[in-house]
Amino acid sequence: MDMRNGTRKCARSGITAVLAMLYLTLMASLALGFYSASNTAVIVSDNEQKTERTRLAAESGLDFARFELSRVSIPAKALLSQHFSILADQMAARLNGSGNLDNGSIYSDPSTIRVPADPNKFIKSDEKGAEFQFTISSIGDRLIRVVSVGRNVRTASVAGQRVVRLDFELQQNQSKIFSYGIATMGTVSTSGSAKFSGSPDPTKGSILSLSESTTTPVVIGGKLISGDISVTNPNATVAISSGASVGGTPDPNAIQTDHVHRGVDEPEFPTVDTSMFIPYATNMYVPGKTTYSNIIIPPNTNPSFNAGTVIKGVVYVKTPNKVSFNGHADLQGVIVTDTVGQVGNLSTNTISFSGGFGAQGVETLDASYGDLRLLTGSFMLLPGFSVNFTGNFGAISGTIVVDKASFGGSSSGTLNGSLIILKDTPLTLSGSAQITAGQGTLSFPAGLKFSNHYVPQPWTYDEVKAVK
Repeated sequence: MDMRNGTRKCARSGITAVLAMLYLTLMASLALGFYSASNTAVIVSDNEQKTERTRLAAESGLDFARFELSRVSIPAKALLSQHFSILADQMAARLNGSGNLDNGSIYSDPSTIRVPADPNKFIKSDEKGAEFQFTISSIGDRLIRVVSVGRNVRTASVAGQRVVRLDFELQQNQSKIFSYGIATMGTVSTSGSAKFSGSPDPTKGSILSLSESTTTPVVIGGKLISGDISVTNPNATVAISSGASVGGTPDPNAIQTDHVHRGVDEPEFPTVDTSMFIPYATNMYVPGKTTYSNIIIPPNTNPSFNAGTVIKGVVYVKTPNKVSFNGHADLQGVIVTDTVGQVGNLSTNTISFSGGFGAQGVETLDASYGDLRLLTGSFMLLPGFSVNFTGNFGAISGTIVVDKASFGGSSSGTLNGSLIILKDTPLTLSGSAQITAGQGTLSFPAGLKFSNHYVPQPWTYDEVKAVK
């Protein structure tokens, strides 16, 4: 029997198991990778949330500081060297013992304010661990810098802090006083055919009285007040004669209903500071000349400037003095007096204008007067003086600030500014006086100061590195 010789095929056992193990290992590795990536993403997200909350805490500190600074008011009379200490005192008065500071206090020295006082304490920004603290530093003339540090209590390292800063500048408060043609601490009365109007804006022919010395602070017996009448006394009576026009109407009911305003808010009256003008007055007054420039009028001189006289620059009137402008004298400049150490009263310190006179502002002077030409917006800064107009004066460029004023006879002219009376004295417009309140009033005429507040300078915002 033949035997057939041949090869025998043998199956390879175990390869399937190997492949299964490889796939299992691969899937396990992928699963671990996905787990690791997911876990890392959660950690990264948590860290980003903490970081963002920390930054927002720093921003909250900046907003807190901005709010507190907006409530600070630096008096107009305060010296520059006193500004920072006044700021510190006002912030301490509001924050010391408050809930925001957990009944704590602030720290201050001549150049730094720290809130809270303890450098290791922070103010809560939210309920998730965000906190802030900030410092305020003096960095120059009328400038301060706020540096706010935010942190998260869950990330206590310096690396987990955020620091932002913003500078603030001290600026004068805008006063509504210049929205009135006449603003007085005293009473106002008109009679005869007297008119007070605004041109080209009739509403500028308006009157504000703050007088508390009488229940009838304003009496209109003249023909016209083109603007409205406002009084701060809510119970005051404003008397309007029959036929008089106020606010564009002669209707008595419409006047009292629509054009008389009682209980209005008192605008801030300016503090007068003539110190920037006085150094320009270098020439002693000499009687009899026809041309004057930058003059000082010594006490008790009682000068009289007659027709044809030309006066340029600063007229510095010392007290006591009675100054008269007769005929057509031309004045191109500003009249000022001392604001401290005055002598006399409203009978011995007077300025009178009779006949006709012309008046122009310092901005019209020639180049030889230098920077005086930049001190614009004021015509007379005479606290402690009474001024009387009985002649025509054309157009006056600038605001008039005195303690008492009157317009009589046939006086007429345009005042491109406001008339501000600092004392509770009677202002009268009588005879055929026709006074026009013009345009061109500056927000801050030279020599007039108002209280100040801190204004943020957005371009100075920066995020800075935390200090270890």
